[in-house]
Amino acid sequence: MAWKCPKCGREFNRQNHDHYCVKPQNIDEYIAVQDEKYKPRLMEIREILRDQGYKRVSLAVQKANYAVKMYQKTGFRIMNENDEEFIMVCEL
Repeated sequence: MAWKCPKCGREFNRQNHDHYCVKPQNIDEYIAVQDEKYKPRLMEIREILRDQGYKRVSLAVQKANYAVKMYQKTGFRIMNENDEEFIMVCEL
């Protein structure tokens, strides 16, 4: 039985499927749609990095790691890759 999100109208196979009604395009939009209990810590981390002069953060993640999609949802983009990893960058 399909489930339809009451906010965006998208249909999913699972009841209460976790999704974004509007996909965040940057870290600020990602933080804005998070659960209220996580927002203060996420904003604090972002501000610490900005205050230290960082304009972006990067990471390397194994291509087979399910977290690749999670990072992309949070604003990370694949900038480079090798045989095993994606190099991902997020603008702050």
